Amino acid sequence: MAATHDARSSSAPANGRIAVLAAIALILLVRVLRLRAFPLISADEGGWPLAVRVWLTQGWATFDYYMAPGYHWLLAGPYAAFGATHMVGRVTSVLVGLVGLAFAYGIGLQTFADKKAALWGVLLLGTSYQAVLIDRRALIEPFQVTLMLALTFFFLRRRRWDVWAVGACTAALLLTKISAIFMVPALAVAIVWRPPGERLGPTERRLLLALAAGVAITLVVFVALYFRDRETFMAGWVPNMKKLNPNASSSVRAGRFGLDPVTAFETIRRMGEYEPLMCGIGIAAMLKGWIERKHVALSAWLLFGVGFLLIQLYVQENHRVVTVAPMALLAAALLAELDRDASALKLGAIRVSWPALCVAAVVGFSVVRILGGLATARDPRMAAVQWLREHTDGETMVAAAPYILMQLEAKPHAFAWFEPPFLPSAEELRKRGVSWVAVDEQEWVHESEDNGASPEQVAQGFARCCELVTKTGGVSILRVRVE
Repeated sequence: MAATHDARSSSAPANGRIAVLAAIALILLVRVLRLRAFPLISADEGGWPLAVRVWLTQGWATFDYYMAPGYHWLLAGPYAAFGATHMVGRVTSVLVGLVGLAFAYGIGLQTFADKKAALWGVLLLGTSYQAVLIDRRALIEPFQVTLMLALTFFFLRRRRWDVWAVGACTAALLLTKISAIFMVPALAVAIVWRPPGERLGPTERRLLLALAAGVAITLVVFVALYFRDRETFMAGWVPNMKKLNPNASSSVRAGRFGLDPVTAFETIRRMGEYEPLMCGIGIAAMLKGWIERKHVALSAWLLFGVGFLLIQLYVQENHRVVTVAPMALLAAALLAELDRDASALKLGAIRVSWPALCVAAVVGFSVVRILGGLATARDPRMAAVQWLREHTDGETMVAAAPYILMQLEAKPHAFAWFEPPFLPSAEELRKRGVSWVAVDEQEWVHESEDNGASPEQVAQGFARCCELVTKTGGVSILRVRVE
């Protein structure tokens, strides 16, 4: 009997290592496989990275720079080293997302003091359908979420120099994407939400000062940028603060913020659609955390994040990813806690608890969706991109939507750099050095019509300036008329 017990004991660590290695392999698989093809390139993968490209290669700061300078500074390094291309942007996002998972594991150990809960949290977050789709794209959000995880990690660890790290991470986060501002009150509440009669200690006071210092540094940088180029600064911030989703119908609003049941319902519906089981478990864990004053920093992150999304009238798919990390970690903590008392279920030769089966169900649901997307991804617009690659070079200037330009070596001219409704004359195109125009229905035509041009005016505008060469995948490729 003793020999049998020793054999089982020695096999347990080996099985644990195998499980960890399998989890890492699965996370890498869903985050790296067919990275170029899936998901289909989105509009935001064009505009923001293109702004970094022209800032780095041409020294021209667009209004995007004045809205997210931190993102430009962070992405400039990989772009300078490996080239300012769409693929470099995607690979960078994947690597940044993996760094975020390392911080998530550290948060799990700090918060739960349970290696299983930390590992489950990383597995849930690392395979989350919504998180993976964002981290496989050249977007700001991978940087944003990783900085949120870094901020939370240092906030929870609280070693000697971590207070300084909290201030630095706060400033870096807000300069990268200011919409993460809800993290400041969330973490502040996590500090002051204490049992009755318990006072704040010196470390807690220093953390509050560090958060305030991070905000102050952010304000100083933005004020300096404003005085550096007021016109460009306002050209970005003013329209952005007025953005609305097409179906938004709020009567109570201040800029892009307000109370709108349509937008709020869409946010809730999307959260449930992307992560149905994890969403339910994570919210239950959040409520339990508030009641028991456990995992308060993560619970505050999730609560304030959802609340911040619900009062916005302009919410895109990538914006919602800020709630996935705390949701995954809280769900893992609750399932690991239930697992301690759960009886094992026998499935053939395997014995497993029902909380572990829940983790497997959440992971399986996401992985199947991701693998399905990888297997079926087809982008008809790539035919136009390939045509332009074959007929242009680094000296040719092409006017197009940014997501097309980021896939070309040609000199870029985003259509939004023309005056609305973005129907330039042949003379203007020649003056700016544009040789080819790629007009896509998704962005250029849509934006022209949104700015008051009828479909007939759009067609006539391009007919006056250019000659149609080919049309494929919803993209018309035109040659600018010569004098």
